[in-house]
Parts: sequence; C-alpha cells; structure tokens
Amino acid sequence: MHELSQKTEILGKLCVDLANLKTKQFWIQFVGAILSNLHFAFLIFTTLPKRIPLTTVVGKPIQVTRIENPTQEQIDQLHKVYVNELTALFEEHKDKYLNNKKIDLEII
Repeated sequence: MHELSQKTEILGKLCVDLANLKTKQFWIQFVGAILSNLHFAFLIFTTLPKRIPLTTVVGKPIQVTRIENPTQEQIDQLHKVYVNELTALFEEHKDKYLNNKKIDLEII
C-alpha cells in the first residue's frame, strides 16, 4: 500500500508539473503574440504618411487634334502649349494656396 501511495504522489507531482508547464507555455505564447502585434502596429503607424491638406486646381482644357503619326515638331508644339497653360494656372492660383509667394514653377 505504501508503494502505491508513493506512485500516486509521484504521479500527482508530475501532473502538477505538467499543468504548470502548460500554463507557462500559454503565457509565453500569449505575451509573445501581444509583443509581435505591438511591433507590427508600431511599424504600420510610424510608416504611414501624415495627413496634410492637398489642394487640386483644374485649368481649362487645351485643344488637341488626334494625329496618327505626329512629328517631333508637332509634339514639341503641343508640349509648349501645355507648359504655358500649366505655368499660367500656377501663377494665377499661387497667391491663394502658397505661404511663400516667391516660389516659381520649375519644370524639368
């Protein structure tokens, strides 16, 4: 009978040790999951761009006729018209939307 009680005691200690191990494993996994999610959230929210107001100004359309095979001169002429209209639109609205009025439009 004494031998049986020793085996039962050993088995009981083993079950308690296993239960403690399972609890420790659970908490390690739980804390690990929280830390990895916090790391992921930190990466997401620190790399997102900051919201700033964005103003879009739309000008009048330019006249373009469809040409199947345009020459370089025709392309350059249309580009010149586009740049002139874009510059005029910028100069017209820069006083309303820019803090620094001395900025000029630079097309490269």
